[in-house]
Amino acid sequence: SYCKARKAAFGSSGINAEYGGCTDASEFCGACENNARRFFMARSMLHTIPCCLQDVIEQALEGAAYFRDAYSAEMEDAESYLREAFADQPALIAQAEAAAAAAREQIECVSSVYNDNKSSCA
Repeated sequence: SYCKARKAAFGSSGINAEYGGCTDASEFCGACENNARRFFMARSMLHTIPCCLQDVIEQALEGAAYFRDAYSAEMEDAESYLREAFADQPALIAQAEAAAAAAREQIECVSSVYNDNKSSCA
């Protein structure tokens, strides 16, 4: 179908092949983010996120926001419990905090690139 062809073309568009440096997409901030931004800037009207893929991304973002809102109290309780359980291991707590901050940073980078390059879907 048209949507499958557009998603495949978008996904295999050669962002990394053209700009290089992005060897691990789990580390999106930095080289991968810069490559994506350059890709979209260089081809502004030709390379936007396909509407059918944008719908999937929107649903994922809405699902993540729902999860965060619906389970924030439980997540805070779990964090309090873990802080108390590992109070005698400050290095472990610091490592967990750093991992959480890094995950939030990656999400922000991906979200920023996505929001800056949405298609004008009907």
